[in-house]
Amino acid sequence: MGTTTSLWIWIAGSVIVGLLTFTIARSYFSHTLQITAEKRCLEQYVELANQINELCWSFSLNKREYSLILPERVEGLYVTDNKYLEFSKEEHVERILNGTESLGNYLCIKIEGRKKDCVELDCKARMPHLGAVPPEFSLSALINKFLGYPTEFKYELELIKINDTVIIERK
Repeated sequence: MGTTTSLWIWIAGSVIVGLLTFTIARSYFSHTLQITAEKRCLEQYVELANQINELCWSFSLNKREYSLILPERVEGLYVTDNKYLEFSKEEHVERILNGTESLGNYLCIKIEGRKKDCVELDCKARMPHLGAVPPEFSLSALINKFLGYPTEFKYELELIKINDTVIIERK
């Protein structure tokens, strides 16, 4: 009877260690995915600013298309004249859902848990407020959340230079 009890203790201990290892590995993998998505997003943010600046120096009516993928931690991506202007998370969601457009010389991004970053543009730009919205407002986000995939928001953009302003529109 003593060997049976010790065998069960070994089995139970092995199961607990296995579950603990699985939980730690899953958490690490999830964190790595989140960091990778955030890094890719910041690279796209810089690339979008570069695309806008290239159009600033081009002829009127020049066009570009740009595809942007934002992870769920991006509260807002927008242009403004005042780089010190701050929005709450709720204000970002409201502006995204309403398609609120803004005009300015700064392209700004706010990522949850990080300081807002703004880059000065070479000319004025006008664009709608972009970013993540809660899953209840997005069918694709709801499906991804249900399936356990990271939630991402894809925006197809068209950039058009008109006179001295770059107009960014969602396609």
